[in-house]
Amino acid sequence: MRRSLSAQQERTEWVNIAEMDVFGHAGHVIAMVTLVIAALVIVPLARLLPQSVVTGLCVLLGAFLIVNAIVYQGVVVAGGAWSVSASLPLYLCDIAEFVVGAALIWPSPQLVEISWFWAIAGATQAVITPNQDVSFPSYGWLEFYGGHLGVIIGALVLVVARGVHPRPGAVRRVYTITAAYMAATGIIDAVTGGNYNFLRSPAEGSLLTVFGPWPVYIVAAAALALIIFVILDLPFWPERRRRRRTQAGTTGGPEPLRAREG
Repeated sequence: MRRSLSAQQERTEWVNIAEMDVFGHAGHVIAMVTLVIAALVIVPLARLLPQSVVTGLCVLLGAFLIVNAIVYQGVVVAGGAWSVSASLPLYLCDIAEFVVGAALIWPSPQLVEISWFWAIAGATQAVITPNQDVSFPSYGWLEFYGGHLGVIIGALVLVVARGVHPRPGAVRRVYTITAAYMAATGIIDAVTGGNYNFLRSPAEGSLLTVFGPWPVYIVAAAALALIIFVILDLPFWPERRRRRRTQAGTTGGPEPLRAREG
């Protein structure tokens, strides 16, 4: 999930507080409907389009994600609300915008693997249980939900429509990268006094609040993340087994023993 509640409160000038309950709820519903439509319509449709068209759309979406993340930083700075303890783009979904954006433009296996696990495991949870209300329509809604939905749609298009599937060992690699990144973020939290990735306290209303006090909820979240990563990797197991069988059939079995001469 992206940004702390305090960071969101710094930009309340974009939201009419009197309308937050009504339009914030409506904005969340619109985001959820968009997510469902993307999963059931947009991604399957992308499989039917010519690859050149899909490639062009991927580049556009990737550019939007990267620009969206950069522009947000500029807006916060211009508004005088930027602070080192709350505004650095260090939340996992912030980094995911850059990673998925890059993967959409340059779909390397490494970038696609990180995009798949971070987007589906992290950004989806942020859309389902956001830690703030933003009215629709507003810049806040476009920035928050546009970024998160773009990350999810981008990952789905890369894996489902373009067929760039995680390779064997992807869970181990991405989980190690994620753990190392979280450790680095924890150091930054300690130095800046921030709460990036909610490593010092969980966001109000988030799934982390049910896991207990600090640091128990961090250990529980790490275990849950590993389980989710494995589940997200399951759809690719049959393909890997078929590939191994094909390779075994191509190379053939061991050579038969030759009879000794003499």
